[in-house]
Amino acid sequence: MHSRITDISSKVAVTPSTLQVPFGDTSRLYCAVKQSTPRAVVRWKKQGQRGFITTGGRFTLTPEGVLQIADSKFEDQGQYACTAENPVTSATYKSVNSGSLQITVGMFFLSIMKNA
Repeated sequence: MHSRITDISSKVAVTPSTLQVPFGDTSRLYCAVKQSTPRAVVRWKKQGQRGFITTGGRFTLTPEGVLQIADSKFEDQGQYACTAENPVTSATYKSVNSGSLQITVGMFFLSIMKNA
């Protein structure tokens, strides 16, 4: 009889550590889980906010651990951390760092402001 190995590494990190995205573009932060069998369930949280981010509206969470924010706005700026949980063992590890999202003023935004 073949037994199923279940494991998760304690090494969980957010990449990149700093992400600069022009206003209105798509932001992508990655939750890197060194190892998890089966694949870890990844959840994201923005510092200073209650609860985890869920897919909906401009936010998309992928099974691979990516947090994607469409049409990035200034209020999206901040620190984001991820948590990885092994669905079988319920072992949970938080990211060793957080990713900082910074929204910049892109050329499109500057041209709108200039013509206003």
